[in-house]
Parts: sequence; C-alpha cells; structure tokens
Amino acid sequence: TWLRASFLPDCPEPLRESLESLASTPGPRGVDEGDLFARAHAQGIAPWLHAALERWGLPAGQGPFAPFARAWVATLRQNLIHLEEMGRVTSRFAAEGIETILLKGSALLLGVYDHPALRPMGDIDLLVRPDDAGKIAELLRLRGYRPREAGTGPRVTASHHHLPELRH
Repeated sequence: TWLRASFLPDCPEPLRESLESLASTPGPRGVDEGDLFARAHAQGIAPWLHAALERWGLPAGQGPFAPFARAWVATLRQNLIHLEEMGRVTSRFAAEGIETILLKGSALLLGVYDHPALRPMGDIDLLVRPDDAGKIAELLRLRGYRPREAGTGPRVTASHHHLPELRH
C-alpha cells in the first residue's frame, strides 16, 4: 500500500494503471521492506533502486528506504577505490608497454551507467596479451598483490590465462 500511495500521484500513466490493477487483485498486501532490500542487494540492484526512488521524488534515504541509500553510498565508495586502483595499475602497465582492455564492470561503469554508484563491482577485469602474463604478475606483486589461490604460478597462468590476484 505504501508503494501505491507513493507512486500514484506522480507516476506515468501506464505504471499508475498497473498499480491500480494490482490494488484490486486479491492477495497479500504490503511489502516487507527488509526482504525487498535483501533481494535487491543480492541481485546488485539496490543502488539502482535508490536512484530510482530519488528520481521519483520519494524519501529515498529515510525510513524503509534507508538501506537502499546506504547501499548506494557503499557502492560508490567501493567503485571509486576500484577506479583509482585501476588507473594506477593500467598506467603502470602502459609505462611498461603492456596494452590492456577493460572488461565487464570496469568497461561499463563510466560509459554506460549514469553514475558510478549504479553498478556494483567486485573486481577489475583486464584483457592482456598472453605473452605479458609473467611481466604483469611481477608488476602486480611489486604493487602488493598476491595470488588469490596458493599454487598459482606460471604453469597455471600459461594454461588458464587468468591471474586472480588480491591486494593485501
């Protein structure tokens, strides 16, 4: 009911019709905001929902919407850390003559999304030439990175073409 009451005054006509139709449908009423947030967070859309609530003029950072606002801030903070580190690493690679291509979230974050808080990222994905793998591993080691899994050495990376590294 809070959803209907909040959206109906200002929402576009097709959404208004859908919400009014939903109101006349028999079934459980109300929304468990905690469950809604848990599901949205698990799917990585909590920051996006926060931005949508703000755009619709709802009290996005208050009451039941507060967890969505906190997710937005946390995602922004984490993504800024990732972007800063990505800049440092790729600059160092470029200085060493190593070409990189950004993949996945790193590539999409600043070009596709309206704001860097809208797309949660857990890591930085780069595509490099296989011949550069050894040099990259050494540069990352000098920067404080260590293999995510013990035993990840040249033989493994030569066959898997994957350097799962963590910075401690």
